[in-house]
Amino acid sequence: MYQDSILEITLEKITGTCVSVGPIEIYRYEYETSGGPQDFDTAPMNLQKTMLNIYPNPGNRVFTVKYAISCETPVNLSLYDATGRLVRVLVNEIQKSGSYQRILDLSSLAQGVYFVMLNADNQTTVQKLIVLR
Repeated sequence: MYQDSILEITLEKITGTCVSVGPIEIYRYEYETSGGPQDFDTAPMNLQKTMLNIYPNPGNRVFTVKYAISCETPVNLSLYDATGRLVRVLVNEIQKSGSYQRILDLSSLAQGVYFVMLNADNQTTVQKLIVLR
């Protein structure tokens, strides 16, 4: 609940052998309330935001990459190793706004740290991916 600039979030205990936590992003915006009647349809809010989640992470062979984009845009989703070398291009096309999912079979890669980079909506988002053997 949000009240007096304090946001309370309650997390319940999760049982099981693996838990993965992704980023939590919270946005606050203000609008003008003086000067007469307000029509929210006449002043749309444009929050361009890309979202990128990978699971299981760490993992050993198959990973799911989920991402969302806010408008039709060129999308490049690529995998890099820890030295910054491009390992694989996963997506390189224009996509409409929405949520997408890619399944990655990385069984041919060596154990180590990799990075998934998403370029979309004039933003770059990077998530670390750990491959275990």
